[in-house]
Amino acid sequence: MIKTHKIEGKILLLSGLHIGGSDAGVKIGGIDTPIIKNPISGLPYIPGSSLKGKIRFLLEHFF
Repeated sequence: MIKTHKIEGKILLLSGLHIGGSDAGVKIGGIDTPIIKNPISGLPYIPGSSLKGKIRFLLEHFF
């Protein structure tokens, strides 16, 4: 790797978004699409790998 870029900012969600875990083992009355949450704060978050994949896709599409 020759150069590293740091990107900072805020994300404003304007549409529906779901980044969740596996739906394996779904039971009747259970949650079918679990949301990834921070284990300490309990707040939902977007994993860095998901952002990395989306940015990579958009850059490849652009160039």
